[in-house]
Amino acid sequence: LPIYVKRYRLGSNGTVIYDNSATPINAVDSSTGFFQKTAKSFWSSAIDGDIAVEGGIASKLPLPADRKMFTYMGPLTAKDTALTAIDTSSASFNTAAKVATGVSGDMYTNLMNWYKGYEVPDLGNGAVPIDSTTVQRKRIGAALHSQPLLVNYGYTGDVSAAGNPDNQLNYLFFSTLEGALHAVDAKTGVEKFSFIPGEKLANLKDLHDNPSSGLPQFGMDLTWTFYRKDADSTGQIGTGDKVYLYGGMRMGGDNYYALDVTNLAAPKLLFAVDGGTGKYANMGQTWSQPVVTTVKISGANKKVLVFGGGYDPRHETANEIFTGNDKGNQVYMLDAFTGDLLWFASGNSSDGADTYVSEMKYSVASGIQAVDVDGNGVTDALYFGDLGGQVFRVDFDKTSTTNATVAKRVRQIAKLGQTESGTIPNQRRFYEPPKAALFTDTAGTKFATIALGSGYRSHPLNTVTQDRFFVLFDYDLPRADLGTADDASLKTIITTPDMAVLDMASTTVKESGVNVTNKR
Repeated sequence: LPIYVKRYRLGSNGTVIYDNSATPINAVDSSTGFFQKTAKSFWSSAIDGDIAVEGGIASKLPLPADRKMFTYMGPLTAKDTALTAIDTSSASFNTAAKVATGVSGDMYTNLMNWYKGYEVPDLGNGAVPIDSTTVQRKRIGAALHSQPLLVNYGYTGDVSAAGNPDNQLNYLFFSTLEGALHAVDAKTGVEKFSFIPGEKLANLKDLHDNPSSGLPQFGMDLTWTFYRKDADSTGQIGTGDKVYLYGGMRMGGDNYYALDVTNLAAPKLLFAVDGGTGKYANMGQTWSQPVVTTVKISGANKKVLVFGGGYDPRHETANEIFTGNDKGNQVYMLDAFTGDLLWFASGNSSDGADTYVSEMKYSVASGIQAVDVDGNGVTDALYFGDLGGQVFRVDFDKTSTTNATVAKRVRQIAKLGQTESGTIPNQRRFYEPPKAALFTDTAGTKFATIALGSGYRSHPLNTVTQDRFFVLFDYDLPRADLGTADDASLKTIITTPDMAVLDMASTTVKESGVNVTNKR
């Protein structure tokens, strides 16, 4: 299932997507919304038009012998350690990789040559000779849910020309169903390196054989998050600077990987989260895109990594009200540089969480929204929804002196799904993080709007559940004493009767909006 990453140019008005023809044309047919057959994407040597598997990054892959490919087959407890080059001339690599792939002998040699980029049609009929005449495969896995991440490493030439895109050192990072993270020069489309977790090497034979039955491999299918520190503020990533990546696996697994990609020639494993073990024992599939933010603990600001507990595959079953708690009904906060677990909340009393929240029964598959109310660069609260149609807010206590007490509370602020009404039409799920904004009403009262929409990612055509888009009014968030206030002083839980209905079929609503007086 190859779906390649390609590059086009966005016009200055933001509405036209230009191709790379000698005389650039709109790459998209405005009458159909599809790519034009005559369009030529950047990085492509010929017209690739609307053919997804032609051109793009795959067409620019280096020769297999020249590719910089890495894996990591060691313990996931390791930190700040070098990745292992995929080097079939190394006896130590081959010994470990044969175990990881589950094959040996000629089949192993053929498989690794195929993965490196040679065309090897048959793994099992003896060693396939590799020489200058061997066809290069020029294929990578599908970038399905992993959106390309653009990171700037500086510029070439004088600083006066740093604003010129041709002088900028920009790199794309994305991962695929094949299980690999790719780092690509955004100007040339040439791969700088790839990384495949050791656990994904076991899938390579299946990927080669491509059986017609069953689901595809899901690899590393989540969008990555980056942290960039330009310590000397020169605009260049150099000595003393850092670029870190954080990524999960979505349906490909239950781990997170943090990589140090400051030096693109020698990436390192910063740390990993080993789902299914220890405090992460009840995590689900890692669907929650991590968020890097700053919290105050013991009077000091600390960079942290925050993510939800993930996805429980039982939600693949439609139109069924589940009993018991989902996997992934947690929120975790780690030291963003060391991976040390600082604090977590869970709906399972057996998890040993710092904050036990009995209402957290459902998977937290979405990312987490961090909110800085006073604009001082420190997060005051987190918002998240779950697959039970609930919305929660984590309030931080900036006077806390321990990691365990950094959160004053995890407050359920809304029941908009099956915990409000346990029926299939109300079985709403939140897969995306809420968006928060601060306002002041006409009476001078400050409040936050929390916007999020429900849906059913695994069954998007399901019409039994009545999915909706919600905007909540949270009058607690702007309180200066929120981190220390008693729970009894907070607003009650919002349910759907507390909200006004925006009926877009109504002429009155279209012309005048809806009355939200006393609504929440």
